[in-house]
Amino acid sequence: MLRDGLVENAAKLGPVMEECMNGLLEGHPSVKQARNRGLFGAFDVQRNRQGTFIGAVDAPLDPAMVAFKNVLYDSGLFTMMRGHTVFTN
Repeated sequence: MLRDGLVENAAKLGPVMEECMNGLLEGHPSVKQARNRGLFGAFDVQRNRQGTFIGAVDAPLDPAMVAFKNVLYDSGLFTMMRGHTVFTN
């Protein structure tokens, strides 16, 4: 990681990731919050425009989140999800 400059690259690309996360937040009514540190990000999914999270962090994934995860996986993207949070990197 050090030899290949991965840490520096993540720091350099962090603002790009932040811009993308902000675009996700502004462009999708289902996204309640979005954040990142370098190239690691997370966003929270809401069930409705009142801001109700789609699921509790300690509960099994909501069926809609399972379907979303499957679409991502079928598209070649692997992500972790917990409750209402989607983790990206």
